[in-house]
Amino acid sequence: MLQEVLARSEIPTGGAEPSPGQEADTPPPSVKIPYKQPQPLIAAPNGLAPSRPAQGTDHLEMEEWEVAPGRLRTSAVNGTTQVPAATEQPENVAFSKACLANQTVRVSADVTFRVEVISSGSSTRWEGNSRRMRVCSVATGKMRVRIGGEDEFSIGHHGMFKVAAGKGCVVQNLMYGDAVLHICEFPNDQ
Repeated sequence: MLQEVLARSEIPTGGAEPSPGQEADTPPPSVKIPYKQPQPLIAAPNGLAPSRPAQGTDHLEMEEWEVAPGRLRTSAVNGTTQVPAATEQPENVAFSKACLANQTVRVSADVTFRVEVISSGSSTRWEGNSRRMRVCSVATGKMRVRIGGEDEFSIGHHGMFKVAAGKGCVVQNLMYGDAVLHICEFPNDQ
């Protein structure tokens, strides 16, 4: 590309005769090529290696229903988001980040869901519950997990693990970035 720019310009290159008024030992004028500043490196979501900034969602505007309390309710009978008749019970069908922050939400009569952020260098412990099973999905990060007396294992983002009813669990984040777990609890069917 530089050769194409030089070929199209009238700027003398090395070995060319000096232009009138230019001394033979004076170097030819330099070609200015625009410099594009590289983007700064940032920590990767998994905290392992630097990466370029991701195309985040910070620039996206929230939908009106996503603002706290952050629940989208619909009529259980007709399936619309319009106000239900007095005899119908509204049903929560969508939960935004505002609703899920730091609380457990009831998805149905016996199923709950919560988002838990495990800060860098910290851990969390859940005691066993003989009536409930947990299914945990790693939204971001990488964690060390120990379920009951089993061997410890590592799991990264988009991975999932199950904590059987009655089993306790310890989850530890040894990475620099925060880790996020999505946790569903179901009744024990056994």
